[in-house]
Amino acid sequence: MTAAPKHSTGLFVPFAWGAFVLLHLVNLTEFPIFEDEAQYLLLAEEIARNPLGNFFIYLKHGLLPAFGWIVAPLGALLGDSLLAGRLINVFLASSLIFWIEKVGKLYSMPKSYVFFATAFLIVSPNLLLNTRVALLDTPVLVFTAWYIYFTATYLKT
Repeated sequence: MTAAPKHSTGLFVPFAWGAFVLLHLVNLTEFPIFEDEAQYLLLAEEIARNPLGNFFIYLKHGLLPAFGWIVAPLGALLGDSLLAGRLINVFLASSLIFWIEKVGKLYSMPKSYVFFATAFLIVSPNLLLNTRVALLDTPVLVFTAWYIYFTATYLKT
């Protein structure tokens, strides 16, 4: 029988991920829509209507196009780009729970780091607001966090 790894968090991370997603999905479309959010979703709908002609429409407005590229097909599939954009933000932000565990293992931090950081992430007012709207803040935060992790992992080897 093999011993559990030193920094194993067992079922805590999947449970925390589920709690995060459930907490952030409650009344997801009841939150008021912001002007910027409406603009991002309109541009994503334009991509869905004419993918070849509007593939880089976000760049014409000085915005990062990756969010629109993800929202466009999901919005077309669901028939609601508002729901699609907000779902994407919730699931992108939920990946930060796995990021916390990876950073904890990378730097040999105690289990308490994972527990407290994850608990703070789940109840963070900033993330609670930003994941419930289809703004670009969440994707930028998530991609930056993962970029830092992969860079640190590469530099550590």
